[in-house]
Amino acid sequence: MAFSVCSFRAACRVSVVVAGVVLLGSCAGAAAATSPDFRPGARSLGDSLFPTIGNGGYDVGHYDLDLDYSVATKRLKATATIDAVATQDLSRFSFDLTRWNTVRRVSVNGQPATFTTDAKRSKVLITPSRGIRDGARVRSVVQYEGVQRPLPGKTILKEGWIPNAKAGAVAVNQPAGAMGWYPNNNVPSDKATYTTRITVPRGYSAIATGVLTDRRHDARNTRNPRSTFVWKSTDPTSTYLVSVAVGRFDVNSLNPARPKKTAPVAGSRNRPLPFYTAITSALPAKGKARSAATLGQSSGIVDFYSAYYGVRYPFTSLGGIVTLQSFGLNLETQGKPTYAVTTIDRDSGPWIGVVAHELAHQFFGNLVTPARWRDMWLSEGMSIFSEWVWSSTGTFFPIPTRDQYLDVYANPAYPISWRVPPADPARPEDLFDGDGMYRRAPATIEAIRQVLGDATFKAMMRRWLTEHAYGSATTEQFIALVKQTDPARAGRWTEFFRQWLYTSYPTAPLSPGAPRVDKPQINADNFDTYIDTAALRR
Repeated sequence: MAFSVCSFRAACRVSVVVAGVVLLGSCAGAAAATSPDFRPGARSLGDSLFPTIGNGGYDVGHYDLDLDYSVATKRLKATATIDAVATQDLSRFSFDLTRWNTVRRVSVNGQPATFTTDAKRSKVLITPSRGIRDGARVRSVVQYEGVQRPLPGKTILKEGWIPNAKAGAVAVNQPAGAMGWYPNNNVPSDKATYTTRITVPRGYSAIATGVLTDRRHDARNTRNPRSTFVWKSTDPTSTYLVSVAVGRFDVNSLNPARPKKTAPVAGSRNRPLPFYTAITSALPAKGKARSAATLGQSSGIVDFYSAYYGVRYPFTSLGGIVTLQSFGLNLETQGKPTYAVTTIDRDSGPWIGVVAHELAHQFFGNLVTPARWRDMWLSEGMSIFSEWVWSSTGTFFPIPTRDQYLDVYANPAYPISWRVPPADPARPEDLFDGDGMYRRAPATIEAIRQVLGDATFKAMMRRWLTEHAYGSATTEQFIALVKQTDPARAGRWTEFFRQWLYTSYPTAPLSPGAPRVDKPQINADNFDTYIDTAALRR
């Protein structure tokens, strides 16, 4: 669902939120909801791995989140103002939101709206007082509160708002955790801009997506002193890439736009950027210094990717968050990846490789986002490949990318499982399969590079990043691009992708006496000579 931020801003006036009341002028496009033209928006967008997520009938342009969080009680009180454009004549629509968030009030375009909740499917179902015409703006204000908890995850990650009564909280939104703490259209393809205001107990900091625009302390409340942090992002962001972290952090904020208050920093080779790091104060001084030094290499890493692919770093800030909480993996949250302290500051020393990986995601996954969760290999495979390229030129893990490919494809000492086809995962947990997504998928990209040649491959990837910038894309679109780049061998590419992306290989022969075929047979070395003998027999 592509969305034009510029056209949306031209159509909508800025809202004023005062004490939970939204002041908004009249809105064109409303009509009697009883008209036969109006119909409910879809309550799901039919994702093959997460069939209940997503909602139809509108396209979100901006989220304004006003969050008030109690660390001790884990209770979140919030108002979400959601600006969208209707994509059909709407009589009713829905947002994704989990059952432990109690909705208190909903308004649509300044008028009270009726609502119900579907706890089983994690939905808020909203009926506006009047129908909304296709193409009209829709401003929904949802007031809600609840004691936060993780989602019962279907993957290896803890998802949702991960609370800790002392440490604070961190939002883990991949793949579906965002609906755990704010109402949204929880699919990767519906990107939006964000304003996030977070009020927390004094002594805690709150970090979120974008640039810090305001920070203030309530000096009048001596019994329960609070601090508010305001973050704004003008970069379109998927719900799973939004960051929020509450904790006792050592925060380093370098913003060249405010030179009197902060020191300038080179964020990329193209332009200076605000650079934010937030490192948990629970680390000893040595650990903080190691973590800061590791995150301090971020600018150089994104410069490398920018030069390699010919595309400048795409977002308005850069940095990283190191949290005390452990949530399974690290996250490529937009602009400021979120790292578990156990990975960024290991006993063996800082792990710069994980930083290189999450920063590669800023191009693959964040700038160009998988349109559906079964397209996730486009994000993970391309990011691991990019990490391979980066590490091959340095001292961290200087192994050529071809050797990385051979280690996956032809190393008998370290065989991998070829069960999970990267572009056709059967289960949610397959999204994070170590062999399928983190070895087979990047080896697929490296094989493509070897077949096309380095210069042609880079030009193709630059085209991928520019044509789909700030949007989403599918596996089918990537395959089409490869074939457009190399049309003379389109048929061979069809067979290559069938084997490398879509085929699940068993660990044993299909039947007694049958030859064992446990991985793709067409590869980078036999691409032009491979003959499918099984097809000939058929």
